[in-house]
Amino acid sequence: MFRYRRETFRDAQVVPNPSYASSAYRHDIEGLRAFAVMPVILYHAHMFCPGGFVGVDIFFVISGYLITKIIQKESERGSFTLMTFYQRRIRRIFPALFVMFAISSAFAWVFLLPNELRTYGMSLMSSAAFASNIFFRNQIGYFDPTSEEQPLLHIWSLAVEEQFYIFWPLILVAMKLYAPEKIKTLALVAALVVSLGYGKFLVHHSPNAAFYMMPSRAWELLLGALLAMSFVSSRLERMPRLATDLTSIGGLLLIGFATFAFDSNTPFPGLAGLVACVGAALVIGAGQFKPTLGGRLLSLWPFTFIGLISYSLYLWHWPLLVFARLYLGRDLNLDETCWLISLILVAACLSWLFVERPFRSYRIAPSDGRAWVPCGLAAGFVAARDRG
Repeated sequence: MFRYRRETFRDAQVVPNPSYASSAYRHDIEGLRAFAVMPVILYHAHMFCPGGFVGVDIFFVISGYLITKIIQKESERGSFTLMTFYQRRIRRIFPALFVMFAISSAFAWVFLLPNELRTYGMSLMSSAAFASNIFFRNQIGYFDPTSEEQPLLHIWSLAVEEQFYIFWPLILVAMKLYAPEKIKTLALVAALVVSLGYGKFLVHHSPNAAFYMMPSRAWELLLGALLAMSFVSSRLERMPRLATDLTSIGGLLLIGFATFAFDSNTPFPGLAGLVACVGAALVIGAGQFKPTLGGRLLSLWPFTFIGLISYSLYLWHWPLLVFARLYLGRDLNLDETCWLISLILVAACLSWLFVERPFRSYRIAPSDGRAWVPCGLAAGFVAARDRG
């Protein structure tokens, strides 16, 4: 682990463009994940970040960019298959998620009343099926005070992503076969605008649907995907150094503005979602082909370390906060919150080290289609137990 830290978390160096552009690992995006997950945690802990919920939007932009980049590269090499893609998603998402489900369910059994336990069971079943966004849309608003009694509320964002990725690889493959690059980009921009407009409409007519549902959130993932398109990236490559530096810093300032200027009264996502999402897109786009000033800041090892464990941080922070409040019967004070955030960091490190890394490095689960079997059985067991 310490060797990994020395190799991976050292400060970014200014390197020639070709080697930088060909690098498979971007420290600045890892650091950007820290700027996404920490505001979410601080917002949920009621500390300093009234608009910290925009961190989820930043995650969507990052995900759209990275997944599209991977699919495009594999398609160009002729190695892309849907089986491999979805198996990789399973390895990335399922192991830590189901460990969190198991431990959260044990806490729920102890702390929740019978009617609350029934609601928890339904949320668990919908979360295991990646449909929790639909469940919570019909149950509770994200900003409602009682939402803090739902230990699995945060899984709505994973549901949005997985619903999006049911269709997106198929669309990309079809566009590669039948559409030139410029037409693909125009089609992507059109879909983005439609999704954004639909989200703006829903914010004022059905706020819960606007917040939770995939169609009104798809534009955030598509914005990241747009950056990966050759028609767009070829223009970003020609940007001068000063322009990329200013662009990356401007992106970070937009993220900071959304984090501290927005609050639960802001109509969201709608057009307000553009602020943090465009900020994330500016950071990612500016750093595609050369190191930037903002990228070097994001590449400092404390940020890349937080980014590395960001998935586990996101999984564990919310249920631990919820159950701590239920145990105390009140909100946490500042000292208690600081101790709990420290516990969340420890839980995330353990989850990353003993669950995420082994499964993602192919040391535990088989690398062929057999990996689907235990994951499917696990999901089925969760659903069946809940029904029982």
